[in-house]
Amino acid sequence: MPNDLLSFTDIDTQSFKDQLERLLNSHLSHIDNLTNTSTATWNSLITPLSEMDAELENLWSPFSHLNNVTNTDDIRQTFNDCLPVL
Repeated sequence: MPNDLLSFTDIDTQSFKDQLERLLNSHLSHIDNLTNTSTATWNSLITPLSEMDAELENLWSPFSHLNNVTNTDDIRQTFNDCLPVL
């Protein structure tokens, strides 16, 4: 069984904002594609939206937690820079 737990030391504050922006841009593009149809169903709209929400949560939550428990200048600055993007 693979270890699915995040290693907080693997979080790179220098590239985190770029990662977040890429993910959000990808999601916005996906949402545009999902909403360009006249027939939406739960599986064709809500399921992908839920998956995107989980993907964002998996990226943002560990970083937010790291900010709450470590709160170095570098982490705090990156966190604050990301808030308007969210």
